[in-house]
Formats: sequence, C-alpha cells, structure tokens
Amino acid sequence: MKKICYVINFWFGERRANINAFKDDKLCYVKSQIDTLEKYKHSLSKIVFSFNVETEHYQYLSEAIQIIPKKIQNTDVEINIRENFGMSYGAYSDVFGRFQNEYDYYIFNEDDYVIVADHFDDYLVNKFESLPNCGYLCGLVRETAHHKVNRHAGMSSGISNYECLKKVYNKFGELPHAKENDYYINENDGQTSQTVEIRNLGYEIYDIREEYRMNFWSHELESSSTATGRMNNHFMWHDKDLFLSAKKYFNEPYVWTDRIDPEFLRMECNYDSKKFHPYQ
Repeated sequence: MKKICYVINFWFGERRANINAFKDDKLCYVKSQIDTLEKYKHSLSKIVFSFNVETEHYQYLSEAIQIIPKKIQNTDVEINIRENFGMSYGAYSDVFGRFQNEYDYYIFNEDDYVIVADHFDDYLVNKFESLPNCGYLCGLVRETAHHKVNRHAGMSSGISNYECLKKVYNKFGELPHAKENDYYINENDGQTSQTVEIRNLGYEIYDIREEYRMNFWSHELESSSTATGRMNNHFMWHDKDLFLSAKKYFNEPYVWTDRIDPEFLRMECNYDSKKFHPYQ
C-alpha cells in the first residue's frame, strides 16, 4: 500500500478576498477541513495541519490546536507551526523536507479548498500513475498570455510523488517558493515556480479535467454587493467535485463565469453579452 501524506496549510490573516464565514469565525477553515476529512473515506498515512502564523494569530492558533483531533479515520494528525513566509508553498517545502522518503506521495492543499470525494487519495494516486511522465497532478493547469511563465499549476492543490519532489528538492535545497509574501505572478514566485521547476526537470503536469469539474474561486473582486470574488467554472461537462472552494462549501453568494477550455487556450463566457472571446 502506498504511504500518503496530506498537507493542508492555514492562514488566519486577511486575504485578497475572504469568505463571510471567516468574519464571524476565524476557525471556519480549520473546521471545514476536519469535517470533510471525517466525512469522506480515505486511507491516508499522515495528515499535517500546517499554520503560517504571525504574532497576532496565536490566540486563534491556540483555539485551533484544541479542536484538531489527534486522529482522523485512524490516521495520525500532526500540527506544523511556522513563521509566515513563502505562503503555502513554503509550508509544503518545510513538511516535505522534514519527512521526505517516509511517504511515497504528498497531497498538498490550501485551507480554502476542501476535498469532497470518497477515496480521493486512491483516485489521485491512481490517476497520477496512469499519466505519462507525470510530475504533478493538480486542480487546474494554466498557460495564458498574461502569465510570464510556461505551463503551471493554476489551482495548485494536488499530488506529487517522492521521486519527483526529491529531485526538485535536491536541485534547490528546498521546494521553490516566494521569499516575500506577495501574490504577483512572475518567474520566481512560489505561486508558479514549484510546478515550473518540475517541468524543467523533464516531468509533465496535468489536471483533473477527465473526471471532475473545477470551480475555481478567482478572488477577483466584483461590483456586486452580495459577492466577493468570481467563481470560474471549468470542465463543467462533469457533475462532481474533487476540490471544492470554501465559498461554495459554506454556501455563500458569488458570481460565476463558465469557461470553455481547449487545451491551453482559455476562453471566457461574457455573461452580459453571452459571446465568447479569448481570455487575455
């Protein structure tokens, strides 16, 4: 049986766009991860709740530690606490650097997406192994004109194996991540560089479009007073989710855009004119 480590990174601070539930309960992301991990069947070997923290967050961290179980479905749960740098990708690097070959696979996720499918770990491993020369399998692959990098994980939650991650780690002494906490996308930014470097080593990256739809919350602020962010709907010929945005998990209002995605050509449905045009 493959040994799988599932790493979820959390942040108690403000974001580009927060869900309404977070305004009332700073632990809502933690609770949603616990609830879904307890609900949906899996056979994970380890679950790591990792927290990027600043001084003012310790009151929430203390509360989180009290509610996080030591085991979920017989899987040991570990808490990782780290200084807030490198965003989630820095946390992934820390956890992989610590465990390395103790696990065959690493599933990486951020707190504002939950996994909502039974045996998701089996699916991710089997799908990863079925794809030619796979180095990373994520929620959404992107390669658009306004990005300065090549094909990369746009919705980065996904899976890689020890062999691939170790090659990247050996090359850089870490899994690449931003050295400053910014959200700008460039060649050196941790939002893209991990999967870019996986491809530079000769591997390929893929997404889940063959089996699952992907509702990607873009965090783009909308004029509507009832919505904070836009839901971009990808692969909507499917009727089931693997990764579900917290925005949808908490059943909050949002505006949405259907996207038609030929391989690496992103098209946008303008929901005012109902015409399709290239997304640039």
